[in-house]
Amino acid sequence: MDDQSDKLTTIKDTEWTKKEKLEREREMLGFFVSEDPLDGYGEVFKSESSHSILELQSFEEEEELNVVIAGLISNVQKRVSRRGNPWIQFDLQDTSGSVGVLIFNKLVDKYNSSIDGEIYLKVSGTYVGGSENTIRARDIEVIEPSKMVEDLDTSPLRISVTEQKLDKKNLILLKELLEKYPGLSNVELEVHGEQNTKLLELKEIKVKKTNQLKNEINTLLSS
Repeated sequence: MDDQSDKLTTIKDTEWTKKEKLEREREMLGFFVSEDPLDGYGEVFKSESSHSILELQSFEEEEELNVVIAGLISNVQKRVSRRGNPWIQFDLQDTSGSVGVLIFNKLVDKYNSSIDGEIYLKVSGTYVGGSENTIRARDIEVIEPSKMVEDLDTSPLRISVTEQKLDKKNLILLKELLEKYPGLSNVELEVHGEQNTKLLELKEIKVKKTNQLKNEINTLLSS
């Protein structure tokens, strides 16, 4: 053995990231064995999506809805129609269910390479309900939920406002604005009056805290 030691190759003890490990498992085996690829990412997918897939499945036959869904991609099939037009089909799964995704025409060339080898995607498009249960994609974004978990901010959004500004009209407009940014953060109103300050919680409204939302709130309450 001593005589052969100079011919031996040292294998580095390297720990793969979760994403790389899952990619290698799917490439070699066709499925995942080390862990559930959705485990620990439920809140991230929820914060990046307009609806859960379970919610979509309650829509009536042929009802259409604009959606954004983040999740796990699988069963990718690339095909060509009888007329020679390429199209792509795959499944997108979150922690509540699975939905089909279709990509047609010019979008195929745009997103063809984005799908290869990826595990997690965020898809924007039109959802068709009922038995079709399919999203016709308009946009696709590759995401890394492991990094997004670290950046996920679920602390309450506190809005400071005077009683004069928080009239009935502004309160209605504020609620409509907040509902455009669904997420995981509760909303608190710090209302300043002449005598005291009240802290109120807007129940049944949860938002994703973004700079764009904060800017729109400032514009609304400063006008």
